[in-house]
Amino acid sequence: MEAIIAAKVQEIKIQVLQNLTYDVFAKLVNRKVSLIHDSGRLEVELIECKSLNAHPRGGQREPFSLTFLGPAQPPLPQRIYTFDFGELGCSDIFIVPIGPDATGMRYEAVFN
Repeated sequence: MEAIIAAKVQEIKIQVLQNLTYDVFAKLVNRKVSLIHDSGRLEVELIECKSLNAHPRGGQREPFSLTFLGPAQPPLPQRIYTFDFGELGCSDIFIVPIGPDATGMRYEAVFN
């Protein structure tokens, strides 16, 4: 029974990820969201949603990247984190630190 529930949860997560498209995130640029990590929550801002100008194959979403800006400390290692997008719900996203700027640490996520 637990295996069936786990499979259903995974199926729902995949459906949520498929619904997270360039168009959805483009509307969230300049909004703050919660990133959930081992020590709690961290507020990050979605500062860019960029099309990767690739042509999706039949039925696939348009490839795009996201850039988030978080505080300079603590710097987070690359890995999967849960993001809380408020009314859109939560989603697990793999991010990579791409370096600091004058206001904090930047992170990137790529969706193919």
